[in-house]
Amino acid sequence: MHVRTSVSEYPKVSAEIQRATEQVVTGAMSVDEAAKAYEQGVTGTVGQDKVAIRE
Repeated sequence: MHVRTSVSEYPKVSAEIQRATEQVVTGAMSVDEAAKAYEQGVTGTVGQDKVAIRE
């Protein structure tokens, strides 16, 4: 059973994960490039105040 969050932005964040994964798997982006694009996409979706970046 999958339990998904009830946050309204979840489908958009999920799409960003899928997009980043696809870019790496197909060789269109490096892992670092895809991570940066993912970070920007999620930040644009949910807002900077809801994004935690770990280094």
